[in-house]
Amino acid sequence: MRYLEERAGWAKASEIAMALGVSDRTIRAEVKQINRSAEPVWGFRPIRSSRSKGYLLERSRGVEVPSSVRNPLPAECPPVERARGVFLRLVMSKVPLDLYQFGEEAGLSESAVLSDLRAAEEEARGLGFKLSLRQRGFTLEVEGAESEKRRFLAWVLQEEAWGSVGLGGLMDSLGMEVPESVFSQVSEVLSEARGFSDLDRVNIFICAVFSVLRSSKGMLPEDLDDGSWLMCPHDLETAREVLSLVAKGLGLKVYEADVRYLGCLISLFRRRSPGDFTRDRLRTFQDSYYLTLTEWALVKLAEECGFDFTGDDRLVTGLALHVKMLRRRAILGHWVRNPMLEDLRRRYPLTFEVAVLFLKHLSSISGLDFQEDEAGFVAMHFGGAFERMAREEERRIGLAVVCPSGEASARLLMDKLNALYGGRVRLLGPFSFAQRPLLKVMDLKCVVSTVPMEMEGIPVVQVSPFFDRRDQEALETVLFVRPKLKGLADVLKGLFREDLFLSPMEARSPEESIDVLSRLLWEAGVVPKGYREGVLERERLLATSLGNLVAVPHSVRMDAFTSAVAVGILRRPVQWGDHRVRLVMLFAPRRGAKEEARALYEVVGRLVEDPGLVGRLLRSRTHEEFMERLFGDLVFF
Repeated sequence: MRYLEERAGWAKASEIAMALGVSDRTIRAEVKQINRSAEPVWGFRPIRSSRSKGYLLERSRGVEVPSSVRNPLPAECPPVERARGVFLRLVMSKVPLDLYQFGEEAGLSESAVLSDLRAAEEEARGLGFKLSLRQRGFTLEVEGAESEKRRFLAWVLQEEAWGSVGLGGLMDSLGMEVPESVFSQVSEVLSEARGFSDLDRVNIFICAVFSVLRSSKGMLPEDLDDGSWLMCPHDLETAREVLSLVAKGLGLKVYEADVRYLGCLISLFRRRSPGDFTRDRLRTFQDSYYLTLTEWALVKLAEECGFDFTGDDRLVTGLALHVKMLRRRAILGHWVRNPMLEDLRRRYPLTFEVAVLFLKHLSSISGLDFQEDEAGFVAMHFGGAFERMAREEERRIGLAVVCPSGEASARLLMDKLNALYGGRVRLLGPFSFAQRPLLKVMDLKCVVSTVPMEMEGIPVVQVSPFFDRRDQEALETVLFVRPKLKGLADVLKGLFREDLFLSPMEARSPEESIDVLSRLLWEAGVVPKGYREGVLERERLLATSLGNLVAVPHSVRMDAFTSAVAVGILRRPVQWGDHRVRLVMLFAPRRGAKEEARALYEVVGRLVEDPGLVGRLLRSRTHEEFMERLFGDLVFF
């Protein structure tokens, strides 16, 4: 507000961000917060917004900046955001930056500008960008291939875009008045080309805009590849059409080098349908390399955690196609951001863990490092595989139907059951009441009957021939819910031991928490000496905090002598990756402990969605209290 008060007119988000040393996204968020807080008091929003002009303080309505914010801003602005903003401006510029002139414009000393640039250079290198800072006298420039600079710009803008709402926020991030119709036209082209998600379209659009803008200033890209590896011959044509639309919207021209550049990138985003390929076809189509990588990683995954997906052709072919794109992205360093990452980690923790382990094995044989966003995309493949595995297990469930009330009613009931469960269970019948003795020799999970009856050792659910919603709920409770809960309870009772429970636990960091619980497991004879190192190695891959104050650390190896969970309730929360944590459950699985993993992560998935349950667990001071609250709230009894 102070900055806008000193301005004679409108100010863009990027301009304010540069002056205050923060990101565009921070400025947009602060403006929304100011307007949201002030509107109920003043009856209007004190800051006017315009996509093309930026922000304006409503002086005409008597807005005055409160005296509490009239004092000068602190000298120390957030260093990471300020450094990135300075470095971004330097990357976008074709000519070297004058250190003194820029310092005067930004209100920073020359040493502060130089310090920021060095910090940003280190951050960029840490993220895998091959860019370096070069100083010549009082001028500075960023050295590196044009493709690397574009990759850095796209990364920064993608991060900004995901913090925005809709295309307007994206245009603010780009700092360009690109007509909304251009993005709509590009989306339409990519829809017709097929194989691109909404996320892909945003990524491609960002790359296309910067391709046109930078080439118009003479900053042409190098060829990423000769194009011979492209799977789809139409990628270059799609790139040409997309660039033509963007160039027309900006009033600029298209360069052939940009067509080749964007064509290569489009090939990295295109989704292929696994149903279009068999393993044999992929061996020829992909020179067998990507299929071999995938199959090898799945074999190692099966050996390590007991989940054997090697026979799932749909998963294998889908992953092989994904691995091809993934490997190219790793080589080129062109990563795709995944806005669903946190949701996937929180709601499907087991699926996400399997994806992380798969990428670990893939990395060990390919020598490539992968970003955590990629684990989110790979987890989607495994999510489908887990669903198919569950359906296959359900198909072994035998369900007999007894309906002695006539052929028409029996057929009606069978048709309803077939429609609901035909692909999930083995449906047997219909049987008459007199045929009950036949059921005793069958492998049955349940019997559905339209008349009262009893079967020794087999549950019977009485329903009407019309099989309404109440009947459906009763049957599914017996078929699916009750066995699942009982199975979970049986497994979990053996995992959570009294001698592996610690409350309150003193620790000031994730490492200290892991130290304490690893020692507890070792002293109890559950794990070998040095188990802690495997747990820390897993944390280096990706933090195991899941949100809602919960973390489930574990080793990269399933080498415990017996499966167990060490529970520590921290006296004070610690910062664990992106989340604060108080409930730590160190999982030590034996080799091939897939049932234990399923049971634990089923519980974890519920915990991260239920703050009330976590709060009750955190108040536990004894193992007995913890188990009563855990089992009672999860309705295991």
